[in-house]
Amino acid sequence: MKQKQKMFRKAIVWCAAVALLVSGGVLPAPVPASAESGTVTIEADAAKAVRQIKHDLAGVSMGGGAYSFTKDNIRQAVQGIVPFARLEGVGGPDYGIYDPATEQYNYSKLFDEIDRMHADGVSLMANIFYMPYWLSADPQGTKGQPWAAIPSDYDRWEEYIYQIVYNVNIANGGQRRIDYWEIWNEPSGNHFFSYWHDGKFNELYNRTAKAIKRADPTAKVGGFADNPYYQDYREWAAYQLEHGTAPDFVSLHYYGDWLADGYMHPKRYEDFAAENARNMEEILGRKLPIIYSEWNLNAESGKAPNDTTASYMGQALYWMQNNENIEKAAFFRIENYGNGRAASLLDKYARRQTPARVLEMFQNLAPRQVAAVTDDPLVTSIVSTNDDASRITMLAARHDTGAFAHKPARLVIRNHGINGNYALKLYVEDLATRDNLGAMYPQQVLKRSVQAGEEIVIDLGELRNFSVVYADITALQPGEEPATGEPPVIIHPPNPLNTVLYSFDDMNQEGAAINGIHEGIDFGEGAWAFSSENGHLNKGAYLASPASTEAQIRLGAGNVLKQMLISGTPELANSTVTVSSYSHEDVTMTLTRFPKLLQTNWTGESKVITISFEQGQLGGIDQIYYEPLFDPQPGDNLIRDPGFETGTRGNWTLGTVISGSKARTGLSALQIKPSNWTFNKIEGLKPNTEYVYSGWLKNDALADKAYLGVKDFGGSETMRTLSGTTDYVRLAVSFKTGATATSANIYFGKNTGAGLTYGDDFELREIIPQPLSEEPQ
Repeated sequence: MKQKQKMFRKAIVWCAAVALLVSGGVLPAPVPASAESGTVTIEADAAKAVRQIKHDLAGVSMGGGAYSFTKDNIRQAVQGIVPFARLEGVGGPDYGIYDPATEQYNYSKLFDEIDRMHADGVSLMANIFYMPYWLSADPQGTKGQPWAAIPSDYDRWEEYIYQIVYNVNIANGGQRRIDYWEIWNEPSGNHFFSYWHDGKFNELYNRTAKAIKRADPTAKVGGFADNPYYQDYREWAAYQLEHGTAPDFVSLHYYGDWLADGYMHPKRYEDFAAENARNMEEILGRKLPIIYSEWNLNAESGKAPNDTTASYMGQALYWMQNNENIEKAAFFRIENYGNGRAASLLDKYARRQTPARVLEMFQNLAPRQVAAVTDDPLVTSIVSTNDDASRITMLAARHDTGAFAHKPARLVIRNHGINGNYALKLYVEDLATRDNLGAMYPQQVLKRSVQAGEEIVIDLGELRNFSVVYADITALQPGEEPATGEPPVIIHPPNPLNTVLYSFDDMNQEGAAINGIHEGIDFGEGAWAFSSENGHLNKGAYLASPASTEAQIRLGAGNVLKQMLISGTPELANSTVTVSSYSHEDVTMTLTRFPKLLQTNWTGESKVITISFEQGQLGGIDQIYYEPLFDPQPGDNLIRDPGFETGTRGNWTLGTVISGSKARTGLSALQIKPSNWTFNKIEGLKPNTEYVYSGWLKNDALADKAYLGVKDFGGSETMRTLSGTTDYVRLAVSFKTGATATSANIYFGKNTGAGLTYGDDFELREIIPQPLSEEPQ
């Protein structure tokens, strides 16, 4: 999924919802907010098996051209958590399988990717998608993209697909065999298939399916990887049945934000699958296995934060697990997609983030699902055991927009197989952990004891509105102690309202000296250099000389260092690093992994910080967090560097800091181009509180329009417009945060006019109610 036409897709899925209602199915009504804040109880009977855990629901879809498993850092980051993957675009131009000039086939790129994934124990579904340019009926792209066309010669297309499937599945003893072959990707949207409205897709599918079956009659062939629009799937199935290529499985795509009200309905995965299965049974005489070959809460928008994505994923996996027709699922996608951290398993530095850990939880579930009931309709739970119930696991999710931010929860397990000591580990994904990076790490590790026949009762703590909790209860051998593992890299700032982050993202020249002040940090002269691929940091500062063992950074008066990532060359493994500052206790740690988080817990001013490595090798630092010793009071400006005087745009997402006459005050202003919008998410606000956001905007052209506004604060978006002048003008909006809102997304931007727009001197202040003056006596 990339560059989808979102509005069109929303309309298509809405049509699907209407079709479902007309056909007699029932979409879930909007889920009500929780009505009370009582304890949630999950009860499980370990003796009552329900079904096996479908671990292939924790699969991934990489996206066309991603080649994620050929990148060592990506491959290493997801090892052990991905059982199944969709290999998109097989046969497309990127693989370069066939050269029409020499009439030679070259499978090296495809085979390398398959071999790496099979070596990691990943089963595959090959996706036949993208028309190679040499066979495109629209090579000039007059109708759409050349790769979105039908073939210019169907006989050559069939032979091409036959050769690919034969060489993957049959040649060399079938060592690279792929059982599932999916045909195309979202053809109804016109972007990925230019001939949908010409009625050409069914023929393309039919000829492709015949080629696959001719090469390997035992291969499972299906599709067509689109929105769950039932009429299209019904027509497709009927056509293929009539023409001898009845599908072996159905693949669907669904993203929660494709529907305005779908954001809170993870149950739709079950409903869409159930209706599709009924349609296939009516047309083909049998239900077909269903594979969600792309799914996520976020499509392009990336608007949902990680905790909301986590709870959505947890409940979607529950509904998929409990639907008899859904066989596999592939979360889109592994690598950062440039549209919000919550949209992918890994961040841009190939570190696991919240969605990866939710899939990791599901993948770690014991294999035998057992009966479980939950007394809160907004909390779902999957409970599973091993064969003798000496290990019990649980994945529970609360996905709730109600007023109660926390609800206590407990797990009660009957008829288990534990007699004696057991280890209890609890893992949580919610607001408090959503910015952590790394593998799963337990919030609690306890050793307890239970007698045979006695209930196990586990206090799961308080579940936030958007939360996932995973429990692992395992019998211990005599004398055995539970292992704890290493904590994750915590990137969440200690005080998000005022904390300053510098992560070297503004630098690109390999080996360049890092001199002077960057984001308020003075790196001195000649001590530090930049590297993008050294010492396990994607971008970072490194000791400029291999012979150096220490260097300094300076924060200046009124600031305190809170945390940073420490890394280095392999020779520094298991050595120590020390961070010191005058009047503070030294912080020392051993580099047992790279990178490793160092936290200071300092509270007083730290002007000069010295980083000392044990050996004379290249040590590195990244993700430097510091904060001013400033406790914001009501009425203080909550926007850091409101006039861009540090020379950087800080937390604003777009724009270029310029100096000179375009600044309203001081030296700098932020400049944006036509059709650009820059956002700044301000954390740490108070719920149910009034604020005013203001800023000075200036247009280059009289006819241009500039906008200033605020959204995502628990209320309706509000905005002001500037036009008809080339002078700086102050715009302001007031807003009141929602009952549970603690952040707001402030922004300014411009339309498609001819000139540039500038912003300066922004403010966000709490409105302080003034006492009424007394009437004169």
